[in-house]
Amino acid sequence: MLIIPPRNKLRSLPLHEAASRGNTAMIKELLSKGIDVNELDDVGGTAILTAAANSYSNSIRLLASAKGDVDKPDMEGTSPLHKAAENGHTRAIIALVDSGAHIHQRNRRGETPLHLAALNNHGDAVRELLRIGGRPDVKNNGGKSVLAVAKACNASAALEALKEHAEKKTFFYKLKKKLFGTPKKRR
Repeated sequence: MLIIPPRNKLRSLPLHEAASRGNTAMIKELLSKGIDVNELDDVGGTAILTAAANSYSNSIRLLASAKGDVDKPDMEGTSPLHKAAENGHTRAIIALVDSGAHIHQRNRRGETPLHLAALNNHGDAVRELLRIGGRPDVKNNGGKSVLAVAKACNASAALEALKEHAEKKTFFYKLKKKLFGTPKKRR
């Protein structure tokens, strides 16, 4: 018999606690007892956000399959994908996107997950977000693109990932132009 404990001293909810530890067996048990998968903790975060912050991709997939909202932001406007990107958790990024997370979602500062990965110099997370369609040209509320953010904080790994992406785009553009020619302008 499962006894659902009250909030602990940190005022965490049982499902959030299981998500923070990647305890999928406990998550399954709690969900089977009717715990709301989208219940908010004291800062307005869901268990999926907690799993994303701790890079537990199996927990993310399990919670998402139970109708967990993969895009639900906390009170600061931070979505699970923002949290995964901010912490450089590439596996969590993949799990969230595979579960339907919106990669262009913005937080209160107008930042996309790609902005946060670049700001925190997580080159692999920047590469993954670019691979799945993240747009480096999007500007935050301060008018800064992902490249401008990376340059401003001297984020070398993020800058390298952005450079690689730009080189690939240029290569494929040139290849397409060579194969198919320059499109004619419409009149």
